[in-house]
Amino acid sequence: MNGEIAVLNKYPEKDYNVLMSATAMQMTPWHRIIMSEIRIDPNPDNGDVYRQSGNLAFSKQALMKLADAAGIRFVGTDTDRHEDMSVTATVHGLMTKADGLEHQLIGTYTWDVPNRLEQARLDIEKYEQKSKRKLSDTDKAQRMIDVQKFAFMRAETGAMERLVRSALGIQSTYTGEQLAKPFVVTRVIADFAQDPLVRLALGLKMSGQVLTPEEIAAIAAAIRQAPPLQIEQAEPMKELGEGETRQPEAKASGNGNGKVDSPGKLRDTINARAEDNYDPAPATNSQAQTVAMLLEEIWAGQDHAKDNRYGLLKYLFGEEVDSTTKLTLGQASELIKWYSHDQKDETGAFVQQPGVRALANACLDERLRAKGQIELTY
Repeated sequence: MNGEIAVLNKYPEKDYNVLMSATAMQMTPWHRIIMSEIRIDPNPDNGDVYRQSGNLAFSKQALMKLADAAGIRFVGTDTDRHEDMSVTATVHGLMTKADGLEHQLIGTYTWDVPNRLEQARLDIEKYEQKSKRKLSDTDKAQRMIDVQKFAFMRAETGAMERLVRSALGIQSTYTGEQLAKPFVVTRVIADFAQDPLVRLALGLKMSGQVLTPEEIAAIAAAIRQAPPLQIEQAEPMKELGEGETRQPEAKASGNGNGKVDSPGKLRDTINARAEDNYDPAPATNSQAQTVAMLLEEIWAGQDHAKDNRYGLLKYLFGEEVDSTTKLTLGQASELIKWYSHDQKDETGAFVQQPGVRALANACLDERLRAKGQIELTY
């Protein structure tokens, strides 16, 4: 499926402002696009926009919303002070595009101190004429000092804003009618779980093993030729004779997560067991640290493992639970059981059970949908 057609069909220009990287059209097999709907408040009093040339321009607050939705990361700033005390800032950022690589982004801005001082002097004169009152010499001096004192910060902010505008193709100004439509932002994320060969390669890389080309070819052939998994069918239920009664089946030992196969069911099951089987005490520090480690292990080797951990906690226990230190004793215990079925390896470490990662990813997708963010996979 062509990415551009899918996006434009779902988000027509008459209803949405679509911000899309020019390289986000053709996806690799190991990446997918997340679409986020962001609303910008057109009221200047609320901080998202300010008036400029009769229209509305984005403030830093609004631009950072869009940058976060697009997955832009700021990684460094270079600054240079000139002889006239002006400051030039160059901000460096990274953004994953459709080819699966992180592309460098650059934004540069100069805070022109002499011009800003002159503008501040004119603003003071205009204010005094309009209000018919004189500012004290102290107030005037403080305004001049602020122009120079915050030069580095202003230059850096300007450079960040230019970087975001350039990366996402944001206009310099918008009308109120345009801002009434939500903005749709694309974000490219890695999704290696679809290809077993890629999973194998990542696992070998993490373990430090090196295979010969012949070994790699043999493993690849074995994976591609392997028959699909056969799922055993349950035996038909025996019919009861006259006077016979059916005995209830014994409950499985452990946490019984074998039938928890959907995000909603996982959430309901963990919360119900945590409430029914434990005192409402907070998790211990040791439990909180263990859960944090296990949840990040689900996405081991991925840049967003910590963000995924936070997202999973919020989906399972509510947006206010953004850290394992906020878990109860029961919630932490049930998470560990779901992850490992209480199984440990020879070193005593909990063993991740099959299906944990797939269900965790499904929980993250469900949370995105609930927040108005849509997933498109190509």
